Amino acid sequence: MLKDMNPQHFKEILEKLELRNPRTVEVLRMVLAKCTDAEIAKSLGIHQGTVRKHIEKLYAAFGIKSKFEGDRRSKRGDLRERFDQYKPEWVRNYPSTVTNNVSNEQEQVNQNRVSVPVSLSTKESEVGEDLMALAITMLTQLGFDEMFKVSRSAQYIGYQLKNPDKGVKSYQLILAQHKKELSASIIKEIFEQYALSLQYREYFDLAGEIYSFTKGRFWILPSKKDTFLDSLHAYYWHPLKEEERITGICYLNKLGCDNNGYEGCVIDRIPLDKVNSETLSNRDTYLILNEDKIFPDTLQVCIRSREVLQEFISHFGKILMETQQSVPE
Repeated sequence: MLKDMNPQHFKEILEKLELRNPRTVEVLRMVLAKCTDAEIAKSLGIHQGTVRKHIEKLYAAFGIKSKFEGDRRSKRGDLRERFDQYKPEWVRNYPSTVTNNVSNEQEQVNQNRVSVPVSLSTKESEVGEDLMALAITMLTQLGFDEMFKVSRSAQYIGYQLKNPDKGVKSYQLILAQHKKELSASIIKEIFEQYALSLQYREYFDLAGEIYSFTKGRFWILPSKKDTFLDSLHAYYWHPLKEEERITGICYLNKLGCDNNGYEGCVIDRIPLDKVNSETLSNRDTYLILNEDKIFPDTLQVCIRSREVLQEFISHFGKILMETQQSVPE
């Protein structure tokens, strides 16, 4: 019964499911992890009847047929055998439960997160794929599919306002899957409100206006604020630690007076060539924001861990939902 499929046919079926039915793929991963219908329903926030419909869709897609009436266990075994043959990394290393030993501080952060199924992949090539699946799960549970206009391709998922102002076509959120990471881009006007921008004052014009340029933008994980500030490199200690600043603009040079007492000249407090985005502080406490070359109205971060992705989606997902809800019908 399992000999009527070749690797190319299997690949085409799976790619079609990932593109058109991401929720079914989420159920698939949990079935491969030997989760029960009840466990899947609880994790995804759906009814067990809905879980069974997804599973039957999987059986049909991959040609899994009953040997006898009521042989659900046998069909699950055949599905696992199919994946063990053509995509074994999805069968192994996906424990259905994981013990969470977190500190009281992290526990508070977790209480505000969306409940998601836990799946782990040891292959680097699967990291981006796993993160994309997790992001889709969290956004679906938040209601993004109902609130936003969703565009999907093999590598990208974009979320647009359903009722934007006239002429506004920008995506509010774009997710792009890569082998070892997931990139997430958010509309600039929102992202900048929660980012730390390190700038240098450059010069004054004749009217006394200050011109400046940005040396780096960062999103500090809210749960890691204290660690970020305590681990600051000596160069950034005073301008950031004194104000405990993790959002807004922080200038790395200051206004002063020249030898003639003229107020308004610029004095370097931190040499420009000493600024390094990678060594700002403890690297696990912040993400670096970059311009998205494909979507110029957004700023992009690269995420490589489930924990950071969960905090990122939990934080900005609610903010983006509120933005959509504030748009008039």
